[in-house]
Amino acid sequence: MKNKLILFLSSIFLVSCAGIVFEPEKVEDFFSWGDTEQDQIPDDAIMYECKAKNRFFIKYLDDKKTIWIVFPEREFKLYQDEANPAIYTNSLTTLELSNENTFVKDQKGIVYENCFVKLND
Repeated sequence: MKNKLILFLSSIFLVSCAGIVFEPEKVEDFFSWGDTEQDQIPDDAIMYECKAKNRFFIKYLDDKKTIWIVFPEREFKLYQDEANPAIYTNSLTTLELSNENTFVKDQKGIVYENCFVKLND
């Protein structure tokens, strides 16, 4: 009886796997240790280079009322401050745009500073 149950469960498992399609490209992406930051950059994004060679990207959304900000390790949306249109925030992170010193800060302090738009070479 035990052997029949094992055979039955094994058969169900194998049949359920029959619909799975193996895609080598996705497996390569999952196990790759390379830099995949380029894949995360939105079209028409603006790159900022900062002190200590840090960089991030922004893309304006909703007639510049919101932006999508992309860091190497994360990305999220920020909303324009009604009182100051050069400030975008989500209460946890703040981006202040300036010709002299664009910076990003969070609750702990400044994360990126002395940032400037990187123009295409």
